[in-house]
Amino acid sequence: MLTEISYYCDKRPEFFEFISNHFKVVFTEKSFNDPNLSVHAIQDGYDIVAVMLMRKKKECYRINFIHVAEKYQRQGYASFLIDYVTKSIYEETKEFVTIITRVKADNLPSLNFFINAGYKFKTFECKNETVNTDGNIITTIKPAYILTYDFRNEIIVKQD
Repeated sequence: MLTEISYYCDKRPEFFEFISNHFKVVFTEKSFNDPNLSVHAIQDGYDIVAVMLMRKKKECYRINFIHVAEKYQRQGYASFLIDYVTKSIYEETKEFVTIITRVKADNLPSLNFFINAGYKFKTFECKNETVNTDGNIITTIKPAYILTYDFRNEIIVKQD
């Protein structure tokens, strides 16, 4: 049961830890100091409900990570977070907002989520990732879709 839902735009260590625990990434001090990196989170009391990591690029914003805690999944929190942040960016800038994200090609739930949220396919990419483990070099191919969403707050004025 939800007690006290709060939204934060803050680089708190616990938000980075939440992302690290689910995506196996390591953040450095540079992440905390990067002015183009923002962390958006929803909390229910002390529980972290959802966290989204976003980076401002030259002409757009990129969702790097978004994750909803298991017990809060399929309740609309990811959609709310993306919509809220998108509208907040527009309200702050009053400019056309383009948001991109990269989704692994085999991640059908995420692809469906973003398509249902209005994102469009921009391109398909295959990145090679080479990792040195115990002296062995392993190269994997990571196919993914780049999706994009354009937002402009359209106000329609009816004329008599």
